[in-house]
Amino acid sequence: MKSIKYNTDELEIDLQLRGQITLLQGNTAAGKSYLFNVLKGMDCTDNLYFINYNMATGNENVKAIVDYITNNSDKVILIDQSDDIFELHPELEETIAEDYKNQYIIIGRNPELIINPSCVSELHIENRKATLHYLFPEPLTR
Repeated sequence: MKSIKYNTDELEIDLQLRGQITLLQGNTAAGKSYLFNVLKGMDCTDNLYFINYNMATGNENVKAIVDYITNNSDKVILIDQSDDIFELHPELEETIAEDYKNQYIIIGRNPELIINPSCVSELHIENRKATLHYLFPEPLTR
């Protein structure tokens, strides 16, 4: 699976992703949206695509997002405020569930997605380094 590694003046980012969908959950003010905005503000994000609540308002915008997902591959798609977005636009959640060409970081307080529990994480920021702390171990492979 992919990883996201970038250094900024503010933060060293080292995110090791698991599975097709990595769920990044946490309480308000845990740094989830901060991380999203730091990554979004970087110049070297060719393989990253960002979706937040403001982008997902209106049916035309959601249609454009669905078209992007459908017509692209090998992207890491970050979705901030996913709780609110999926409640308004369940078709976006369905599109993601059916997409095996891209990888996702779904960010929310308590998203109600059905995913492998080993892909559920929380953001850990210490000494200006951001990593994902997974709540369950990765399954053993034979």
